[in-house]
Amino acid sequence: MTKCIFNLIIIFSLISSCSLIVKSQEHGSDPVVEEENFYDSDLDEADYNSSMKILELQQKIDGYLEELNELQNSYTRPFKITKDQRISKTYMKRLADDVKTNERKLKSLDLRWNIFYQTEQPSIASDDELMNMVEDFNTIKSAVEDSISNRQNIVQAVKDFNAAEKFLADQDTIYKVLGRKAMDLSLSSKTAPQLENLKVKEQINFADIQSHYDKAKQASQLFKVSQQEMDNINNRYATLKNKSVKIQEMAYVPWIQRIKDYLLGIAAVAIIIMFINMVVSKIKAAKKMKENLKKYQDTFNRNENNDIPSI
Repeated sequence: MTKCIFNLIIIFSLISSCSLIVKSQEHGSDPVVEEENFYDSDLDEADYNSSMKILELQQKIDGYLEELNELQNSYTRPFKITKDQRISKTYMKRLADDVKTNERKLKSLDLRWNIFYQTEQPSIASDDELMNMVEDFNTIKSAVEDSISNRQNIVQAVKDFNAAEKFLADQDTIYKVLGRKAMDLSLSSKTAPQLENLKVKEQINFADIQSHYDKAKQASQLFKVSQQEMDNINNRYATLKNKSVKIQEMAYVPWIQRIKDYLLGIAAVAIIIMFINMVVSKIKAAKKMKENLKKYQDTFNRNENNDIPSI
């Protein structure tokens, strides 16, 4: 049964070929030439379709590049932030919102680009010009990502600096209270445990001070801060650190020891004053001796010049 079917197919093919040759001869044409023309026509159509495909891809990539350049252009202008702008909550909110908006735009563009590129990668890889455009896209995208990241860092730096200024300024009152409490608790041995607890709390608080101060210093490297503003922060930090050290050094001392320490302090001050007075006295004596020596020398010189004859 299978052989019969196979033979019928062969016979049908032969009959079809003969019919094609007869028709070709009736119209005076060569079947081989017609077949070649048919294949040439297919080849021309394939080239045309390929060219149109490349042109379509170029236009799509140009659209993506245009979106990227719009984002990049918003960061090409020099960025400066004044003190008034820095302390303006409205301005800082608008600046942060702009950064978030551009970040969302870039993420959306990158998602659409990835889908497009993965779909059309075989066609893009076959054309050098398209590959160059892809490389341009990746270069510009990297630049836009850096610009957005830098602007985010500046916005965060301004927030950190403003927070540090306010936090350090508020600590003056807090440390006045802590210092007074520590002094009161150090007067009795019964309150020594409470004093130690207060020291622990103060250490935790000063760790926050150190953190804010470090952030303020780092922030000042990312945007322009006046020297006076930085000096104010440095001075506040130094004052608070000195108060912290004094609180940590506080401990209960018996009254007798306190009196001894007080008297020793007075004695030390008296010795220092006596030493200073002795040095001053010696300097004055040396100066007086020098003046007397000069007077004697002047008198001796005048006597020699007068040349008084002897009788």
